Amino acid sequence: MDVKLFRHFAWLGSLAFVLALGNAALATADEAVASDSASDSEASSAIFISDDTDGAPPRLPQTVETTAAATSAEGTIVFIEDTPNLAPARQAPVSRTTINRAAINRLTIKPRPTFVEPKQVEPSQSVGRAIARGDLKVVSNQQQPVAALQPLATSAQRELPSAQRELPGVQRELPGDIQIAVHTEPLILKSATPKTEVASVAELLISAHEQSLEAKTAADYSQIVQQCAAAIDQGAQGDQRGFARQLSSWALNRRGQLRADEGEQELANADFQAALDFNPRNWRAMHNRGVSYAQAGKFAEAFDDFNRVIQLNPNYDKAYANRATLYVQAKDLQAAIKDYELAIRVNSKFATAHVGLGRVYHMLSRWDKAIEHYTAAAELEPTSADIFCSRGDLRADMGNYGKALADYARTIELDPDFAHAYRNGAWLLATCPDERFRDPENAVLGAEQALECSYGERHIALDTLAAALASNGQFEEAIAAVTQAVDLAPEDAKFTYLTRLQLYQDNEPFRTEPVGEVSQATYEAE
Repeated sequence: MDVKLFRHFAWLGSLAFVLALGNAALATADEAVASDSASDSEASSAIFISDDTDGAPPRLPQTVETTAAATSAEGTIVFIEDTPNLAPARQAPVSRTTINRAAINRLTIKPRPTFVEPKQVEPSQSVGRAIARGDLKVVSNQQQPVAALQPLATSAQRELPSAQRELPGVQRELPGDIQIAVHTEPLILKSATPKTEVASVAELLISAHEQSLEAKTAADYSQIVQQCAAAIDQGAQGDQRGFARQLSSWALNRRGQLRADEGEQELANADFQAALDFNPRNWRAMHNRGVSYAQAGKFAEAFDDFNRVIQLNPNYDKAYANRATLYVQAKDLQAAIKDYELAIRVNSKFATAHVGLGRVYHMLSRWDKAIEHYTAAAELEPTSADIFCSRGDLRADMGNYGKALADYARTIELDPDFAHAYRNGAWLLATCPDERFRDPENAVLGAEQALECSYGERHIALDTLAAALASNGQFEEAIAAVTQAVDLAPEDAKFTYLTRLQLYQDNEPFRTEPVGEVSQATYEAE
């Protein structure tokens, strides 16, 4: 019954490939977790979990709100609450007259639709050198007294009575207001009238904060960083300067996450580092940098980052899970178990930690604990193909072949292109020691489907195809397939394939050894 169910779902899962294959493709099973490809299963120890949450931007400080109330006639601004945004790294030096562009990672300045067409910089606004593209410059000389500044009105308007001169939207230019040079033009905000001026520190920070509540694209986050940099360059001090740095750090981390999702890992890494330069306690950015280190094989650096994240935020479940994954890589399985358990203690519904525990207990042959955690993960995420495939691997190793096939069938139902399940199903159907579960014809179809779906390590899929062909009595084709596997395999796998080649040359199929008694589950901890 389980085999029929498996065949049904396998056919449904591969329906998209029927025309290409000429008939219904089947699929699924595995000989051992040790042969699992890291890219095919979330249960693999090589998978690291990035921070996929937005994280609320830092809250606007009271000093900025107060300043805004004094300088704006637009009414009351209400800002939402957020959780503290912690993080890690070193302080980034910022010049009063020119922001170090490298500190914000090749920031591209893109004027937003809310800006009007900027006017040409007047020669009188120069402060000693030509304005270069991307510079942030102080408009008024700090030596100049405030009283010397005039409203943005023509000389004719200045002669009008004050009642006529106070036009809506006409604002005063203040000391420290900035220009951002883009084709030698200043960045100016849109006004209710044609009369415009450069924004003040408070206005820049309020604008940046408002945009952070709706930002979604890399360009949005770049604009936030630009506005914060302008506020710092203009001379923001105290809480305002701290807020500008925190918001810059938040935006850089978010931009880095988007870039990482797009596969632009080098740019993403630079953003994570820049985020930490602005705010060394940004634990989200530090965690993302740790994931980048781990994916690049820099495990020591990743370990340090995950440790620091846990110090900054002891309730961050993903940091424990990722550190546990590093312990698995280092073969310290007991330490990995402790970290996965800590992750579950923080978040009892964290399916990834249950999968991690299931894998570690599988490696330790603690079948009862492994099946417990895989099943818990499946209940938490019933649409995860990875989880069902991993549980199928475990059940195959336990000798529960029918349930293993049912799990592989469910995997393919959830994800018809899941090559790992096709490969494992084909292996079980071809080599199962219990002849009741062998189905050589469909094993061949499953192995072919795995190859069609570009299974991660082609030599493993070819070995599976050879086993299926031999089980089906097609020994010449089996010899050809396993010979290809030998040619592609790393040195440590060649001997196994050559041993099977000898079997096929003798017209003998390969069969896996039956597992021991399932009473292995009664593992006693040391």
